[in-house]
Amino acid sequence: MGKKALYNAKSKKDVTVAITRTLSINLHKRLHKATFKNKAPKAIKQIREQAQRVMFTNDVRVDPEVNKFIWEHGIRNVARRVKLTLERKKNEEDDENVNKMYTLVKLAEL
Repeated sequence: MGKKALYNAKSKKDVTVAITRTLSINLHKRLHKATFKNKAPKAIKQIREQAQRVMFTNDVRVDPEVNKFIWEHGIRNVARRVKLTLERKKNEEDDENVNKMYTLVKLAEL
C-alpha cells in the first residue's frame, strides 16, 4: 500500500455512525464587528455552522435550552463562550431518508 492509498484510507469518515462530541465555541471572536441587533441570531447561526463542520451533517437541531442560554441576556449581550454537546443520531422520522443522520446540539453538563 503506497502513501497515497494509506492517506485516502485514513481520510474517509464514516458519517453513518452515531457519535457524541463535547466542544467549547468561542462566540466572542465569531461575533466580532456584528451589529448589536444581530448578535444573538448570528450566534445561533455560528453554532449551526460549527456543528455541520464537526459532525458532517446538514440537518442540525438546536435544543431550546441552548437557544435560551444564548438569548438569556438579550439580543446584544451574548456570552463569550458556550460549552456544547453534539450528538449525531440516526434520523427515524424521514420516510425517504434524505438525511440519514442529524445532529442534536445541547448544553454540556458540567
